[in-house]
Amino acid sequence: MEKALKTLFNSIKQGMSDTVEADLKGTLIEPAAPLALMKSGEANFPFHLDSNGKCKYEVEEHGYGITAHCTIWFESPDAAYSIKITSTGGTEFQSPPNVRINQRLEFKLKTKLIGKTKVTVEGSANVINTDGNGKITYSF
Repeated sequence: MEKALKTLFNSIKQGMSDTVEADLKGTLIEPAAPLALMKSGEANFPFHLDSNGKCKYEVEEHGYGITAHCTIWFESPDAAYSIKITSTGGTEFQSPPNVRINQRLEFKLKTKLIGKTKVTVEGSANVINTDGNGKITYSF
């Protein structure tokens, strides 16, 4: 999960870098400035469920005040899941109970304008001591 979140934050950083570079070169046209920042992507997120069927991951990165529109789902193992995602930028997402594999969950990942944003992902399932995989898509 950390790698997937870092991929998302790297996309934000690249979008900011591209926008600043275009502005410095004088190639950024004012009405198009918000369009220059638009990005999207997808990342796999492997996870490990412990002896209680739980997992927790945290990532702290600069998000520059961007809000990413995200869709997340579990691909394996076949189980009933619950996931909670919070950020110091203001995200508070709690899935319904008993989410099944391939069931899409949508949320907005909000980041802080100044300083790093800490994202915490806490998951649980009705299986234990196993590795799993999911996917996240994002756009901003």
